[in-house]
Amino acid sequence: LERCGRWQEALQLLLRIEETGDPDVVCFSTAMNACARQSRWKEALDLLDLMPIFHHKPNAYCYNTAASACARAGRWQKALELLSSMKRHGIDLDAVAFNAAMAAAVEAGHGDQALQLMRGMAQIGVQPSLVSYGIAMLATNRLGRWEETLALLEELRSSGHFPDAGCLHAARLAAKEANMDELKHSLSMEISRCPRSSIDTPREEPCGPKTPSTTEDICRLASLGQWEDALMLLDGEPDAECIKELVS
Repeated sequence: LERCGRWQEALQLLLRIEETGDPDVVCFSTAMNACARQSRWKEALDLLDLMPIFHHKPNAYCYNTAASACARAGRWQKALELLSSMKRHGIDLDAVAFNAAMAAAVEAGHGDQALQLMRGMAQIGVQPSLVSYGIAMLATNRLGRWEETLALLEELRSSGHFPDAGCLHAARLAAKEANMDELKHSLSMEISRCPRSSIDTPREEPCGPKTPSTTEDICRLASLGQWEDALMLLDGEPDAECIKELVS
């Protein structure tokens, strides 16, 4: 149920468990994850609030799952509130928690807030992940700040991460808009050397129909930092229009 995003069935199952016994943290986190997959942010937050009633303290995974639900729904302020709540309850903040808040901010059109969050990670000793950089590069591209996108790519490389296809596509668009043809060509060559499995190899869906290969779906996945999943929706070699939509 969790993997299929069947949130209603997951909630009903949780209610039945409540009637017959004491649902544990796994039960709650599973139901929350099903809600997150369908952007049911209110239900995910309700489950988070319900856990203490059953004498369970939400862990980092539960908070991150709730933040992911908020991110998918573009509820960036709620995602920020969850960050504050984690800190208040003594739960160590990690890159996953920040990434969810950053993605929510980008989804809601607040790219500057996402970039501020990423810089705030370093202040508390949290190392930005590859996904963090991907979301930040999406934010700078949407803001039309091409130089910052390219600077983020260099920062990504110097941090020890290897850029994935999504980050390289974002940098390629920035180079194109900045009329840096030589760099654009170099990035195109680097993209061509990315493992094909990260570009166009389809994944088997656990249940239900495959996600339609629409620009809206591609942009939503990209905004959440799910670069490989976004690229999976492209049929074969990405064309210029899809790439532009992916990282714009």
